[in-house]
Amino acid sequence: MRALVTGSVGFIGCHLCSRLVGDGWEVLGVDIRAEAQNNGNPHSFLAERKTFAGVRHLAGDVRDSGWVREVAEGHQPDVIFHLAAIASVHDAERDAQLCYDTNIGGTESVLRAASHVGARVVFASSSAVYGNDIGNLCPLGVYGKSKFEAEQLCSKSGLTSWVLRPFTVFGKFGREDMAAWRFASQIQNGEAVTLRQGSVRDMVDVRDTVRAFMLAGAPMQSADLNVADIGTGVGTDMGDFAGMIADALRLPLRVTTEKLPAFEAVSTRADLRRGKGLSWAPEIPAGKAVADFVEWYKEASLRR
Repeated sequence: MRALVTGSVGFIGCHLCSRLVGDGWEVLGVDIRAEAQNNGNPHSFLAERKTFAGVRHLAGDVRDSGWVREVAEGHQPDVIFHLAAIASVHDAERDAQLCYDTNIGGTESVLRAASHVGARVVFASSSAVYGNDIGNLCPLGVYGKSKFEAEQLCSKSGLTSWVLRPFTVFGKFGREDMAAWRFASQIQNGEAVTLRQGSVRDMVDVRDTVRAFMLAGAPMQSADLNVADIGTGVGTDMGDFAGMIADALRLPLRVTTEKLPAFEAVSTRADLRRGKGLSWAPEIPAGKAVADFVEWYKEASLRR
């Protein structure tokens, strides 16, 4: 089986590439950052992610429809795993046009390329499409709205076999602006952890998340679009999550609070009834997921 992975140098993307290669897939990665060397940011882990992914990466922008088509034509993938996106909700708010162009326009480019080569698409959406209403699609900010619109394109295309909606993913190679690294860094430096008031998140290990993508990439008899929430089904108070990290670091926890931005949901929790056909459920307990993250963090932070 051949796979094309967009966003292959990203957090989830590098883990997915590594798993695909381990399972015998022929994988090509594409990422706008493929030739960058950490972009001058010592915490971006770009070099480490590229090595860990274990695949050839091509540098290019998914907004360039012609380029994406050429890459797909050359590789002839059976499945395109589309993860390339502006992934930070804060970056999305700072540059809404770039977010819409990348997350919506980039998805349109991928779907056109998939149609040209006859590939199926597995699309990485987000729990942000729900906003504060887990039962409905009511995105609050630019990022969630961009993913919602991209899902609509996937639905209309007839090419997408699965839309996966990961919740709050954490683990090895997570971005420095994500909660797990940010909390660990603040605790290690003796600073107060900054919590957003009332924030509750469904925290899911990146390895469980990637396993869901692997299952979604398997051949299917049905051509219908399928949707699945990728989370644990449990909402974790972020103060409790910070406490788990502090315990794993064996350091005290101090906290301060700030107002939750209007574009962020107060509480998120996956509904695991969605996507029963994926035959997926989280397997890694929260305690092990945090312990494994902290073990990696301690080693990684020494190199920074």
